[in-house]
Amino acid sequence: MSNKSTPSTEPAGEIWVDETHVGNGRLAQTASTRRYASRVLTALLQERELLEARMAAVGTRDPMKRITGHSAMENAISSTKEMIAAMDRMLAQMGRRLPVQAGDPGRP
Repeated sequence: MSNKSTPSTEPAGEIWVDETHVGNGRLAQTASTRRYASRVLTALLQERELLEARMAAVGTRDPMKRITGHSAMENAISSTKEMIAAMDRMLAQMGRRLPVQAGDPGRP
């Protein structure tokens, strides 16, 4: 007899996890952090577009991008994507494949 229960669907169909098999809570915490990171990434991507439009409107460029080739916002987006990928690997190792909404920017 299996102890598996039906997975619960999170709001907006983002990510679900069978919380009856969480054990000490690490799986639930990791899944929650993954959902939060996805929302942060979405916000960063939106803000980057707004920032670039504002800078273009006033005729300026990001000073960090001029020097390093990457803006601070691009670095934050890249780091967030790397963290999401690491959490996806951890969740897979924990034995759960979490369905993610098609538009999730954290997916490769």
